[in-house]
Amino acid sequence: MKTQLFEPFTLEPIRFIGSEGEPLVEFSLEDIGLTVDELKEIYYYMVLVRRFDDKGMILTRSGKAAFYVEAKGQEAAQVASAWAFDKKDWIIPAHREHGVYMVRGYPLEEMFAQLMGRSLDPNKGRQMPAHWGKRDLKILTISSPVGNQIPQAAGIGMAINYRKTDEVVGVYFGDGAVSQGDFHVGLNFAVVFNTPVVFMCQNNQWAISVPRYRQTAELPIAHRAKGYGIEGFYVDGNDPLAVYAVTKYAVDKARNGGGPTLIEFLTYRYGAHSTADDPKRYRNEEEVETWKKLWDPLKRTRLFLERNGWWNEKAEELLWKRVEDELNRAIEIAEQSPPPGPETTFEDVFSYIPDFLKEEMEELLEEWKERERLGLVKKHH
Repeated sequence: MKTQLFEPFTLEPIRFIGSEGEPLVEFSLEDIGLTVDELKEIYYYMVLVRRFDDKGMILTRSGKAAFYVEAKGQEAAQVASAWAFDKKDWIIPAHREHGVYMVRGYPLEEMFAQLMGRSLDPNKGRQMPAHWGKRDLKILTISSPVGNQIPQAAGIGMAINYRKTDEVVGVYFGDGAVSQGDFHVGLNFAVVFNTPVVFMCQNNQWAISVPRYRQTAELPIAHRAKGYGIEGFYVDGNDPLAVYAVTKYAVDKARNGGGPTLIEFLTYRYGAHSTADDPKRYRNEEEVETWKKLWDPLKRTRLFLERNGWWNEKAEELLWKRVEDELNRAIEIAEQSPPPGPETTFEDVFSYIPDFLKEEMEELLEEWKERERLGLVKKHH
């Protein structure tokens, strides 16, 4: 990779392609370590995230899911950064990393099952909707409190050093999290112990209803890395090529003992913070439309592919159909999965079940059978 394509602590975001997909610097895909097929796959996942959002909102509005968090507008920052990590690496997400899960191999039907609290959900419906996590993919479950995943990342990085493995930790958080004490604590520990952690701030301009300029007086956020003696990169988060190049550099550096890096992805949240929020009460719609028109990540990626003769209208049509079919099938499978039964109450909670809990479970199951007989609850199979 040509590291001279970018440098730390810039005042303008690192950007390889413009709003119409035009190259802004002289580079080739080989220079940043990607192939044409890989870029097409990155684009596929970006489209998948956008349509997944649409389906998630429909499930919520129709009463099949109780809560949802959209990722629309941030697809490139998620997908292209996730592409830079190995499967053996650890991922600690914030609230809006749908594309990261998909790149890691999280089955779509399990993601939908989690939204609807079905037994196909690896967490058996115990977590808040849209709070995914999957142990075998080394994805920690989302924590709702803002920023508390940052010290956790430092801790996992310390454990990696103790065990002398070559894993890397990728931790995501929003611009609101940099106002939390956990941000300082996590970065300080990570630096002091030279941990292999890549800290990734998705600066989508809004911490729920609080604008970025009310969160921090310093621009860019990446410049805070100076206070910890590490590199900080300010990246156009809607440019997947820049996102991948900088993240891959940071991941490789961490894996080779170079310690942590702070990356700020400048991006924008198109939708509400969540389905419990109305952004029209605090945000100008003209601002949203400007970001969509000038910096939409899907549009820029598609136009870049087309400019180079790697994409056309037919390919675009087939891609959206493929995505639609995959999502519809995943929803169908998830809906066929029943809600978790009462017998799962203590699963994954204790390494062994104490006798008093076994007795309570027997009582619960007897009571459940009686409620089924009376038609008060649905039967589980």
